Amino acid sequence: MADTDDWQPLAPDQLAAHPGEFASVAPRDLRAEATGDPLAAVPPKAVPAAAAAPRDPAAEAAAEAALAALRAKLQAAPPPRSLLAEVRPKRRRASRVAAEPPAAAVVDAAPPALAIEYAAGADGRDPREEEGWFLALPAAEQARLRGQWGLKRELLVTDGGKQARIRRRRFGAAMVVFAGLWLLGTGAMWHVTLGAGVVTGICWGRLWPNRLRDPVVAFGCYVGVLLVAMAANAIDRLPPAMVLDSMVLVALATLVGFDGEIRRNGGFDDG
Repeated sequence: MADTDDWQPLAPDQLAAHPGEFASVAPRDLRAEATGDPLAAVPPKAVPAAAAAPRDPAAEAAAEAALAALRAKLQAAPPPRSLLAEVRPKRRRASRVAAEPPAAAVVDAAPPALAIEYAAGADGRDPREEEGWFLALPAAEQARLRGQWGLKRELLVTDGGKQARIRRRRFGAAMVVFAGLWLLGTGAMWHVTLGAGVVTGICWGRLWPNRLRDPVVAFGCYVGVLLVAMAANAIDRLPPAMVLDSMVLVALATLVGFDGEIRRNGGFDDG
């Protein structure tokens, strides 16, 4: 076999060659002449080109129509939804909102307090139901008091006799208070004490008992009657006994108002 055979071992001068170095390779025809191999000089056979298929006008027209329909469908389709395309506008809006100065807070003005009108009768509402002591009671006790108060409102609307009894009792309580003032106080100007008792009884008969309002009404009536008496008798100075009498009067009127308020709030004031 000749030296140009590819399967022969390398010559000693080619053993030191590195992989990838240029190696001169003789053309196939030269190798055929050197080796005498006729197959080396035969060029490879060219692959015959495929015969052109006959053209079908109907198929081409159908393909063109399908292509036109596909293009129209792509043009009419909505733009594709991309996650990045959706996130980017949100980030831009968030950056603009963060950069904008905070708007002034709008503080709504508190609505004006409306006056509550409490209906009369058994189905109405009592103003004491809004107080804290009533809201702290158990539900059963609240229901009992609502029933008692509703019954009283119904009786006050329909029973004129009961209202008269309440006014008489309140008038009697005022007379007892001023009688106690005449006994426990200085006893000076008894006619002023009697007149103040009558005026206080008339005023108390128009009002519900109250531990704070009753002594104020009694003291005001007492001072008013005293000033009238001083003007009628041409007295230019208050009597020294007025200070002690006023203290006794306020104490007695507070006790009467406290008792009446407890009885009324507890539902035991039957008139």
